Amino acid sequence: MDTHTKKMAQTMVALVVSGSADAGVSHRCMGRCRVLNSYKPPLYFARLLMFFLLSLIATSYVRLAGAQGNSTIKVLSLLYHPMVPKSFGNALYCGFSASMAARNYTVSAGAKIQVITPPSTDEPVIEFLNKTAHKHRDGLLVVVGPFGDSNVIEAIPILRRHRIVAFSPYTGSGAVRGWNPNLYFLTADPTGEVIALIRYSLTQLRVKRLGFMYLKGLDFGDKEYVKAVSLMSQMGFQFSSVFALNSSLRQQANNSHFDETWEVFAASRPQAVIVFGAPILDTMKFLVAILKDNRTSKTILLASSTVQIIIVAVWREALNSAGAKFVPGQVVIAGNTPLAKNEKYKAMYRFQRDMRAYLSTDEGASFFNDTEHFMHDDISGVFMVHGWLAGEVLSRALRGREWMMGRRAFMYSLYDQRRYVIDDLVFGDFGGVCGATAESQGAVCRCNQGGNTVFVKELMADGRMKIVDGGDVILQASNCDSRKVVLYAPFDSIIFYMKDDSVALNAGKALYSGASSLSGNGRLGSGDRLFVHPINGTLVGAAGQLQLEREVKLLAGVFGVVSDEMLAVPGVVFIDPLTMVPRLNRGQRNVIHLSPTVEQQFFVLSMYLETIGGRLHAVLRTNEGDEMLEILEKSLVSFGMSLTSATVLGVDTPL
Repeated sequence: MDTHTKKMAQTMVALVVSGSADAGVSHRCMGRCRVLNSYKPPLYFARLLMFFLLSLIATSYVRLAGAQGNSTIKVLSLLYHPMVPKSFGNALYCGFSASMAARNYTVSAGAKIQVITPPSTDEPVIEFLNKTAHKHRDGLLVVVGPFGDSNVIEAIPILRRHRIVAFSPYTGSGAVRGWNPNLYFLTADPTGEVIALIRYSLTQLRVKRLGFMYLKGLDFGDKEYVKAVSLMSQMGFQFSSVFALNSSLRQQANNSHFDETWEVFAASRPQAVIVFGAPILDTMKFLVAILKDNRTSKTILLASSTVQIIIVAVWREALNSAGAKFVPGQVVIAGNTPLAKNEKYKAMYRFQRDMRAYLSTDEGASFFNDTEHFMHDDISGVFMVHGWLAGEVLSRALRGREWMMGRRAFMYSLYDQRRYVIDDLVFGDFGGVCGATAESQGAVCRCNQGGNTVFVKELMADGRMKIVDGGDVILQASNCDSRKVVLYAPFDSIIFYMKDDSVALNAGKALYSGASSLSGNGRLGSGDRLFVHPINGTLVGAAGQLQLEREVKLLAGVFGVVSDEMLAVPGVVFIDPLTMVPRLNRGQRNVIHLSPTVEQQFFVLSMYLETIGGRLHAVLRTNEGDEMLEILEKSLVSFGMSLTSATVLGVDTPL
């Protein structure tokens, strides 16, 4: 509404108010409103005025829509890093572009997206950001990225000065996390990855000796290590060894210093190690050392998402250097997005459709000359998914009209208790500054972290990735900071599949089917503590196998079919064990009966037999014949009955 129109509307509103005033208005006017007070406007005038005002409102909306349709939203792509292979940066950019191309680079009722890219990936990231921010001071400017912790840290003052929001920065450490409205994270924080890897090592791998690797002097891994120690302590565990080396981005640590640190680490023979080093030379050297040293050559690597940038090439090189064979399951990686081929999520179907469409264009083909590239290269596919999700969230953030009111209004709108649902992937909640009272009633305050899930996968021999069962962790959306998460000690248990007895095998499978439905599902909390694993074995050798299992892995309980010899193994709890033949309750403290014992069954049976009367004959087939017969006779005597005859047979004695 222009200035002239506003004045007309204000004048006519004043006339209506004056004309319809009551006596009180006359008193306030002190006699100067007598003419107006005596004037009663006709009804048609009021209707005409109402029509005029509605027309003005409609016109303003038309002008707003027209302005919106003619607007261009500039998006600055900083999805590259000089120390990262160019193909990964290209994958991020292609993923984002696929999302934008799927909606014809149009959002919010016609507003167009203009993506600004550097003339070359050799252009320093911060210089390009600074230059672009000064050039495009008017209108909305949004950043996608930056890529890398150092770039994000250096970009913060520029983003703050120009009121720019960076969507989905790609970072690897907790140094850049924390409340900052200029950074809009769409991935779980690094502490969330540590939580997922610790949980996986203790509940799925069940290792007794877990190590931790990080590099000092880089603000990369220090905070995560402190949190990891705290989490382990809460559960009653501690790391068996720690590899902590002073390092730098450009230069390897001194060989003698590395070797000294390595020797202390390898001496404990860790079964698994969490690798939280930056993707630099010293981390690569550590990976090679793992395979070359006989004490660690079988150690399982649990790598953070940042390490995946180098893991495939370095691990293949390390295998060749050590003359070792690839072992499936030896490299496990935490990630912030699903694999591109993970069709468990509906969002991945749409991602695949958009990526195929984009890669079939001339622009897409200039980066990757294969419309199925993301299905053949899992690491590159993960980066594409990251970029695509950034585009999906940004397009939803721009659906409102707040961005037309300026950068400050747009930024505030992003933290108005925002949550984004991308098919079946959820990002948020995002919340701005609010008080304790609002927070106590459920408001999310000072939260710019939107990623809620950590995805765990396994490296295969051909460099592909495999989804692992029981690895994914879901962080509560209401808990913005993963550093507040508490892990509970797991109850690791097993069920034997007795391959030498079909009855025992079928019973074990049926029991596992029921028990596994209650097993931890990755939703952290008290409900994520029970873990049940099937183990192949035989009735003859199960006792020895159980003893070995207890010595080398974490083991708290045994469910299902057991042999008498197994019940003699100490240090493990048997929960409602099923024996192949009846067995009396020996009162063992590590045996918990949930089903009725033989003694209880005899008592109930005697109660029933009293009601029907008659002569009683018993045949018992058990290894505890005399004792069991005595218990049966005592139960019968309790109800005034006795056995006419009794026959006790051994387990293998024919009838």
